[in-house]
Amino acid sequence: MNGVIVDDEPLHERAFKVVCRDYGHDLSRDTYKKLCLGKTDRDGFLNIIKEFNLNGIKVNELVSAKSKEYDILSKTGLMPVAGVVEFIKKHSRNYLLAVVSGASSKEIENTLEIFKVKDLFKVVVGAEDITKSKPDPESYLKAARLLNIEPEECIVFEDSVSGVQAAKLAGMKCVAITTSCTKGDLRLADAFAGSFLNIDKGLKSIIDA
Repeated sequence: MNGVIVDDEPLHERAFKVVCRDYGHDLSRDTYKKLCLGKTDRDGFLNIIKEFNLNGIKVNELVSAKSKEYDILSKTGLMPVAGVVEFIKKHSRNYLLAVVSGASSKEIENTLEIFKVKDLFKVVVGAEDITKSKPDPESYLKAARLLNIEPEECIVFEDSVSGVQAAKLAGMKCVAITTSCTKGDLRLADAFAGSFLNIDKGLKSIIDA
């Protein structure tokens, strides 16, 4: 969802950085992408604890601090990724839609409510619904089961390396949205787009394949 539906990935990165700074560590952009992007907050902080040797600090404490910081940062208003709301409304007429995200189900549903598209999604899989975050394919396979369709019938839209890996490991086609990472970073995807404003050509190539 983050970086695909809602253009708030910079807010999540900033919130992670603030929490790390409070514990005496600077989190660079590259390190954030490697440890946190596309993962649940819990798994991101478990990676950070290991990376910075934050022994004795409880992961739930870090997750809670990050959640509070994100809430503060997001008060200025959440913006959708360019073209995504129109894309959702258009394709919900002919396809079953699901959200698969490392965010909490509450955060996902709040965002979909704000953008007035919540009722267009048949399935929501959030952080609390899985045991293994991306790049493990668990979340995407669960969404396919809930939709009662085969993985090879699914097309995933992803903006992170771990998300693209998860989609491909699940046996699904993947369109990479280059809002958070470069095309080179997301090279395992089947098609690429800078936003949902110019995505139909790449989508058609996958559907026709």
